[in-house]
Amino acid sequence: MKMKIKNIILGMILVGILSGCVGKEVLPVSYYQLEIPYKKTECKSVQTYNWLGVEVAEKINTKKIAYREASNEVAYFAKNQWIESLPNMLDSLMLKAAYQSCIDLVESRNTLAHTSNSAVVFVYGTIPAGIPMECIEDIIDTEEIS
Repeated sequence: MKMKIKNIILGMILVGILSGCVGKEVLPVSYYQLEIPYKKTECKSVQTYNWLGVEVAEKINTKKIAYREASNEVAYFAKNQWIESLPNMLDSLMLKAAYQSCIDLVESRNTLAHTSNSAVVFVYGTIPAGIPMECIEDIIDTEEIS
């Protein structure tokens, strides 16, 4: 008898809790992306630059669309998302914009940029012992060798 009463009370509690979910429409997630219009360009010459990619703060390195709620507070839209993570989207936009502007972006700063029969060499400042070249951000000059 006590078991039946407990089951009835538990059932009533579950019905009460779940009744709030019945009939509520769950809105679909809307996806957004950043685009630039395509324009066909014919390049007389192509300039080559080194490209390290886009890095963003960890809070916005996501598919969630962030907005600033207060001067030091980031919040996210619940039903809106980017189609891909923000750095990937900005990387592809930069590459498209550069291509349409006759610019070739090379992904490693240690790669030599070739234009016709010449190469661009980077001149670094002081390089401390034990620090990999990839970590050096001090490029003080470039020299074109032909």
